[in-house]
Amino acid sequence: MSQTNELNTIESEYDVSDITFNSLRVWPFLRHKIFYDIYKKKYNYSAKLRVRNKFQLIRNFFRGFYKLFMLRRYDFLFFNNADKRSLINGKYYDVFFDGIADKVGQKKSCFVEWAIHKHYNSKQSHSLNIISDLSFKLLSIIYSFFVTVDLENEEELLKIKKDYDLTFDHKKDLKRFYGEYRFYDFLFRFIRPKAIFIICNYTKVPIVTAAKNNNVLVYEAQHGFIGKNHQFYNYHGQLPKESYPDFMLTFGNEEKDNLHDHFIFKKSELIPVGSFYLDEIYKNYSDVELNGYKEKFEAVFCVTLQGVHEEELLTWVAKQARNNKNHLYILRPKYSGKSYKEIIDENIFLLPKYNIYQVLKYSDYNITIYSTTAIEAMYFDVKTIFFNIDGLSEKYFDVKKLNALVINDSDELNIEEHQISKEYNGYFIRNYLENLENLKLSI
Repeated sequence: MSQTNELNTIESEYDVSDITFNSLRVWPFLRHKIFYDIYKKKYNYSAKLRVRNKFQLIRNFFRGFYKLFMLRRYDFLFFNNADKRSLINGKYYDVFFDGIADKVGQKKSCFVEWAIHKHYNSKQSHSLNIISDLSFKLLSIIYSFFVTVDLENEEELLKIKKDYDLTFDHKKDLKRFYGEYRFYDFLFRFIRPKAIFIICNYTKVPIVTAAKNNNVLVYEAQHGFIGKNHQFYNYHGQLPKESYPDFMLTFGNEEKDNLHDHFIFKKSELIPVGSFYLDEIYKNYSDVELNGYKEKFEAVFCVTLQGVHEEELLTWVAKQARNNKNHLYILRPKYSGKSYKEIIDENIFLLPKYNIYQVLKYSDYNITIYSTTAIEAMYFDVKTIFFNIDGLSEKYFDVKKLNALVINDSDELNIEEHQISKEYNGYFIRNYLENLENLKLSI
């Protein structure tokens, strides 16, 4: 049974649509802040991923800096994370957008990237034009210095904060929001791009709002499972379209064929294209070492960690590994800097040189709480096992529809007793590049 969606509960019980600042409806921005404040309190979750090393930050700042003076050359801007690049044929591809940039022309395209650790250099990257987002961040901060926050209907926001015991500084966050909005509003008026492309619209509300204010088309690429209970893709009340993308490029037909109430996109705004990287791994990737593990062990489990309830999941995995020495458990951390040496054993591996999709291709099972790997695993005919701690798996996934096994932290895993269907359910459509050839952008 699905749990309550906190944001939708708030939108149903409070008058959030009238919270405005300088005539802008700011709830699309605030709902993101509120959700993560709630999430942090419940699960001690941190969304702060960017490197803190000052030397590395300075190096990142100057990635593509000279291209700032050429911005008017570019018709298409792609906002993404350097961490979304994967090595294919000797070059690091943006697996969400390089296919589109190739289609519209790399010379007319510019990638504005933020980096968790560092950017790839020009020789390493497939993309022709890359600029670090740090210069954009700096200019946005400068804009925010001249902002005074005077909210209308602030009492409704204060009521929400009090009722949910939230501690974030909304005035500080709104100064940053409005400074970023003003900067991008100026930028888009100056360079007049035909379209921008993003992932995670909820983290880019100022950018989307500024683009829409300047009649710039906004495309969002689906980056994870959505379903009926995703906090950021369902909206109760009148949707403020001025802060949401025009179109979404989807993994397949699932959202389009099963359109549900409160989804932020209409059916006509959903464009199925598939997944470039899953196609690439499925068709072209092979590895002798991973194949050796698959032949050596009776079953290979990919354990997808998410920074939530890790201790409980790892305790359960360690117990299963002790009881099943012929099973291999490969840990896939969310954060690369964290050490897991205390749990590594003869059949619990940490293989950092492989990414999660490479591991999935050579796995039999995928264990996750609520990661998108639950559906991505099906691409490789890998069976999904949900570790349903705190009901999180059933909160975000229709586990019956996915034919997955659901276990709790007290359950023993006996794969011989559990018949887990591995039938591919078609969540993804295949042949991404061919689908792009037929893609007609509304530009």
